[in-house]
Formats: sequence, C-alpha cells, structure tokens
Amino acid sequence: VEDIFDAMPDPDDPDAIEGDGIDVQALLTDLWEAASTLSKKPTDAEATLRFVGGAETLERMSLPFGFEQAVWRALVADTLELRDAMESETAEEQLSDEALAERAKSLSWSLRPLV
Repeated sequence: VEDIFDAMPDPDDPDAIEGDGIDVQALLTDLWEAASTLSKKPTDAEATLRFVGGAETLERMSLPFGFEQAVWRALVADTLELRDAMESETAEEQLSDEALAERAKSLSWSLRPLV
C-alpha cells in the first residue's frame, strides 16, 4: 500500500499539474489509444513514446475534479508500473512482448470507461 502512496504525486508539490475537464480527457484518451495499440503491437515505437510521455504527465497531475481518489490512485499506479517496466534496463524487470501486451490490454480495459 505504501508503494502506491509513494507513486502518487504530492498534492502540495508546486510542480503538480492541475488537470480538469478537457486536459484530463485528452490525456486519458491518448493513454488509452497508446495502451490499446501496445496490446496488439507491443513493439510499436510511436505508441511507446506516446504512452511514456502520457505517463509522465499523469504522474505530475493532481487529483482531477470528479474522480474518486482511490480510482485515480489505482489508475496512476497501474500506468506508472507499466511505464517503469517498459523503461527498465535490467533483464529481470523487462517485460517480454507477450507480458507487455497483456499488461497494456489490462490498462486499456481500465481506461476504456473513462474515455
């Protein structure tokens, strides 16, 4: 549980991005599209870059209006976990293409109701 809290942005962080409405919707849509593509083509370079960039933005966002804190935290944690696995340089933390596709598919299903 502490790992999840540690992964969340600090609400008092001056660098936190305030995200509401259209900005949040656009980010979630972009993450969903990238995750959906990665679930089918885990080696797609463009989708990888879009996903990693979106995850970095999501990491800095504060809780958007209208989201339950637990739902938002779980979404951020799942997204960052996948991003970290994609960026890992150690062999034991790297995902196989099949594992990446499966995790991306799971995240895509989590994002789908939000877009």
